[in-house]
Amino acid sequence: MVLGRGKERKDYVRFMFNSIAHRYDFLNHFLSAGVDIYWRKKAIAKLNVD
Repeated sequence: MVLGRGKERKDYVRFMFNSIAHRYDFLNHFLSAGVDIYWRKKAIAKLNVD
């Protein structure tokens, strides 16, 4: 598939991401055996975000 430029490409990428985001999160959690939660907590701690 050849993507256009500008808004057409941006809209397609947004659509594609939105259609797989929930599956990506599930697979990330499942395949990492829950370690992704630890990674996220460590990343937030490094940002010093309250």
